[in-house]
Amino acid sequence: MQRQPLGEAADRQKIQSLLKGRNPGWMQTRLCALKMGLSASNTKAFIAESLGVSERTVARWFTVYRQQGLDAVLKRGYGIGRPSGLNSEIEAYLLKGLENARWNTAEQARAELSLHFKRSFSYHQVWHWLKKMRRGISSPLPRA
Repeated sequence: MQRQPLGEAADRQKIQSLLKGRNPGWMQTRLCALKMGLSASNTKAFIAESLGVSERTVARWFTVYRQQGLDAVLKRGYGIGRPSGLNSEIEAYLLKGLENARWNTAEQARAELSLHFKRSFSYHQVWHWLKKMRRGISSPLPRA
């Protein structure tokens, strides 16, 4: 039984033109997988091995492509993984504290956050948030 190619002629042209452009590596990998999937002679296992991803990942990209189209495959799913716990209220509180140089250490910031929001925050989590937020502020970063 002959395998059916993955997509239509219009998608083939769009994928070809996108591959010629400057794209991030993750997008190039997905575009290459789709281009290879457009040929009925390439198996998912061959595509996965060629691109250095799992066969299951290739199958997921193809399923998304069939159900939702090319744009859905080229959209990165940042919702996957563990949430950081940083919401807009906590972010605003930390930014205000950094701008006012309220803390000398990240531990002081962690303790104040815990008191203010009445929940527990890990030191590592607070340090990471402060480090990311510090990029746009001229005040020094609290010590470790």
